[in-house]
Amino acid sequence: MIRLPVLILLSSALPAGAATGPFFSMGNTDFVVTIAFLLFVGAIIYFKAPGFAAKLIDGRIDVIRNEIERAEALKAEAEDSLKAAKKENSASVRQCEQIVEQARENSLKQIEEAKSRISEATGRRIQAATEQIASAEQAALDSIRNRAIDLAIEVAEAEIATRMTAESRREMTARALQEIQTNIR
Repeated sequence: MIRLPVLILLSSALPAGAATGPFFSMGNTDFVVTIAFLLFVGAIIYFKAPGFAAKLIDGRIDVIRNEIERAEALKAEAEDSLKAAKKENSASVRQCEQIVEQARENSLKQIEEAKSRISEATGRRIQAATEQIASAEQAALDSIRNRAIDLAIEVAEAEIATRMTAESRREMTARALQEIQTNIR
């Protein structure tokens, strides 16, 4: 049913309907154009232009297909390179983190060692100072004791010289010396 209206439309568009006068005459431009068109289409078919065009199109299709395959291969290679670079980057990041951690541990060890050395040095200096103070105290006590003994002897001699005779002086000096020796020890 649809074919009938299509045929009517096509037949109304024929060049014969547009021309004036007889259609099959060389004076009719529509007829001349129709003949030239048919000769042109016949020449194209005779010289196999559609096959040649198809070959050209097929060749171009092959070139495009090859370019697409190369592009896909390049894309796959780029993705592989990207994956390798990401792996390398993550390995580098891990390596940097390890280096930082080792440096942190080393610095903490060095800080602890320095604290230990400072503590030891401070302890030695405090010990040396304590020993020097004790030595100075002992020297001062010895000096005071010696001076006290000397003063006691001088006072005793002066007292003895003023109050006693020579014999009693000797006896008293001997007892005083014995008493001093027993008190010092």
